[in-house]
Amino acid sequence: MRKKKGFSRHTEIRKPKKYLLEIPNRKSILDILGKYESVLSLKDILDYLSLGTEHAQPLSRRLNAMERDGQLITNCKNEYIVLDDTRLFEGSVIGHPRGFGFLDCSCKDMRDIFLPTCEMTQVFDGDIVMVRVVGLDRKGRPEGRVAKVVERKTPKLVGRFFLKEGRAFVRPNNPRISRDILIQCKKIDQIIIGKIIVVKVNYPPSLNSQPTGRIVEILGDIKDPGVETAMAIITYSIPQSWSKEVRSEIENINETIQHSPERVDLRQLPFVTIDGEDAKDFDDALYCEEKVDGGWKLIVAIADVSHYVLPGSAVNEEALERGTSVYFPDDVVPMLPEKLSNGLCSLLPNVDRFCIACEMHIDVSGEVRKFRFFQSIIKSHARLTYTQVATILNNTSLKKRSKNKPFEFTPQIIVLKQLYDALKRKRRSRGTIDFEMQETRLLFDDQRKVKSIIPLERTVAHRLVEECMLCANVCAARLLNEIGSPTLYRVHQKPDPMKVVSLRSFLREIGIELGGGNEPRPQDYSDVLCKINNREDKSVIEAVMLRSMNRAVYQTNNIGHFGLAYEVYTHFTSPIRRFSDLVVHRLIRNSFKNELGSLFFGDETKGYKVETEAVKAPVYSLEELDKVGCRVSFSERRADDATRDVINGLKCEFLLDRIGEQFFGMVTQVTGFGLFITLDDLHVEGLLHVSKLAGDYYEFDPIMHRLTGEKRGYVFQLGQRLKVSISQIVIEEKKINFDLVMAGNLPRLQRKARC
Repeated sequence: MRKKKGFSRHTEIRKPKKYLLEIPNRKSILDILGKYESVLSLKDILDYLSLGTEHAQPLSRRLNAMERDGQLITNCKNEYIVLDDTRLFEGSVIGHPRGFGFLDCSCKDMRDIFLPTCEMTQVFDGDIVMVRVVGLDRKGRPEGRVAKVVERKTPKLVGRFFLKEGRAFVRPNNPRISRDILIQCKKIDQIIIGKIIVVKVNYPPSLNSQPTGRIVEILGDIKDPGVETAMAIITYSIPQSWSKEVRSEIENINETIQHSPERVDLRQLPFVTIDGEDAKDFDDALYCEEKVDGGWKLIVAIADVSHYVLPGSAVNEEALERGTSVYFPDDVVPMLPEKLSNGLCSLLPNVDRFCIACEMHIDVSGEVRKFRFFQSIIKSHARLTYTQVATILNNTSLKKRSKNKPFEFTPQIIVLKQLYDALKRKRRSRGTIDFEMQETRLLFDDQRKVKSIIPLERTVAHRLVEECMLCANVCAARLLNEIGSPTLYRVHQKPDPMKVVSLRSFLREIGIELGGGNEPRPQDYSDVLCKINNREDKSVIEAVMLRSMNRAVYQTNNIGHFGLAYEVYTHFTSPIRRFSDLVVHRLIRNSFKNELGSLFFGDETKGYKVETEAVKAPVYSLEELDKVGCRVSFSERRADDATRDVINGLKCEFLLDRIGEQFFGMVTQVTGFGLFITLDDLHVEGLLHVSKLAGDYYEFDPIMHRLTGEKRGYVFQLGQRLKVSISQIVIEEKKINFDLVMAGNLPRLQRKARC
């Protein structure tokens, strides 16, 4: 009988060959990493040391040991970086309600660095610090020590005033700041006890002393109208006032709008804006016509903010600091002064406005065959709302009979709808992940108190406008990519493999298969959404899928947009409210080749790098764009956190008079400490703590999103319907707590019999 190659009874008792291989010592590895002064992967190190793949496993073990001892650190791509006493990492502090924190390294393509509680005593959430990595914590995360506080980013704090045993202090509203602020004052007015106070920090925290400050403003009671929003603006350090320099520039701005040779005059075309009923800043206008040879010509005209806001100006620096407009339920903090955002840059009806236009020629399959960008002057012929457009598309009789202004544009709206149908088919074939998460809107009475919470209806009008904006955004990215210009891409990374494993296990348990193996495509996610379309628990399944995703960010390195299934994507269509879009406008303006704008791009120019001045003299360097990308990504997160904070606080206030009432709801999230339940009628979420599930000890299964009783086997799980009562509302913490009233017929976990 033929022996297997390389195997004999003599080799059976030998140690495996891989344990006999010599690998470089730690000094050699550090020398290699120091010599090349860059991050290196395991493969890179093997190549530099001229080692074969058989050395990979023992070398990997040595590298892991060096990381454990604080000599190396790995980034999110598992590449190695040398750590020494001179290597410090700069970033902003992210606090945690439990006292510890992290150094935000998202812009450095690294894992966040863990900061233990003892390190967090000397900093606030948001401070800019230098951190030295000293090793790994017990969870395998890089752990750091604060070497230097570069910049204190919290000059003011807001919170509730307390007086306890003669000691006056303010407990910050920001849950990421766990230290109270001692108040320096000789006399305390009893009337301010319990009120919301703004404090100027005189002495920041240190390792040996508590932060102290003085009262600069009394906002009032937490339930007073506008206080929630005012608290969030200060808590999240959202700039609100305009500097003297900004006001001066705005006062002296040239308001003359007249045709010039470098702009294409489109004022004769019947452009329309389509926005919400409450909108005031109109970024975009649409014009669409059918082509004789089939397909459509779509022009998306976007307010030319770059004409008014110049690099280096005070307005520009303030816009960069704000990063984005922040839309609270009862207020707006704009990125630009109102003279621009609601005036000169807003595409109001029947007035001339400067724009940058994207003209696209789209075939019947929804494919953009060619496009161009150019400077233009337009006049919006109508300010339409989503409701009006939806009515036009849904009511045939009104199309024929009505003489109201919105219905004069019925022919163009119908053409836009035909284009949308083609774009929608293209979207489906591309495999876009189209979540339909339920959003709500708070309605206020005359006293600015919440009177009701209603679900927002997403109509075909919303989708129509969205598809047109997506087309323009993709064309902007394609243009800048085609000419070789650096730019800010809007990227969405593929899901983390471990999260994919958890998601697949959960879906399989409920009878749904996620395709794609270890790296599912957007189409695989889209297929799952189709399968759950008619399920009662669709919304909670979508929520689980959404939590498996990464957050989209702005960066110069194009990795595509996973959720939208685009190879290249950016933001171009909202320069009034997003600084990223203003940057893209400047890059596009820089690419124009002649007085009427750029050439057409498309199939005939694919792969052809056009020689333009934009390549030779870019508006921004790659390094500058990287910094802008980090700042605007942070501003976006800040705005989301602040608005969510206000909405949750207002919902708590709305329910104060309904404590004790009973409601039906659905379990929308399961944690080890309880169930989060969204009430059917009120559209608010609260916590049913695990301690309220009396009579058993419950074990948490994070993969299957369920709690299982150890003795009785009762199961509480995602998507389950329960009847609860509102037991407690803590406005300061934005928390709503429930008691269990009725659970119906609870499922039981069938346990295997013990032998």
